[in-house]
Amino acid sequence: MRHRLRLRNLVEPRAIPLVIVFMMFAIPYYANQSFLVDYIGARHLAASSDLFFVFYAVALLIMRLTLKGLFDSKGFRFWLIVASIAMLACLAFLGGMTNDWYLLGAGIGMAGSYGLMSSVTQAQAVVIAGRERSGLANSTYYMGIDLGMALGPVLAGVCYGHLPIAWFYPVFMVVVPIAWVIYLWFAHMI
Repeated sequence: MRHRLRLRNLVEPRAIPLVIVFMMFAIPYYANQSFLVDYIGARHLAASSDLFFVFYAVALLIMRLTLKGLFDSKGFRFWLIVASIAMLACLAFLGGMTNDWYLLGAGIGMAGSYGLMSSVTQAQAVVIAGRERSGLANSTYYMGIDLGMALGPVLAGVCYGHLPIAWFYPVFMVVVPIAWVIYLWFAHMI
């Protein structure tokens, strides 16, 4: 029984730093998913929140179809750079939003960050773990999504309730430098 409950039997330890980096991109994605409607209402913006998800989905589909050749030829660091820039752009568009055009920019930015990183991270986790532990690497990856899905709305609720509304999206920009610190600390593993 004790042998079965070891950490290595529940998660892939080599994938944990990678998954934490990805979780930093999941936090603002799920925070936005949970609070976009409230944010638009609180700021009395002339924007339609449902358009964000349409723009995100279309942009992600186009990116995955047009960039598919790069997924195998570019390393994780390349995608982390792309995703970091895209996430900062997305959060800047959301923070400065006044109309639906900002939602278009934000949707494209989120697709280029969380959307692309989800595929890249899952593939990299399997590569890091190797064939014999690919199942545990996948489950570790999904734990990162689940943690981001939980932490995003919780942190968003704290921010929404305790900060001026204008700071709601800019405060989430902190996830990008945190992701980079984690990446650089564990770059030899990723």
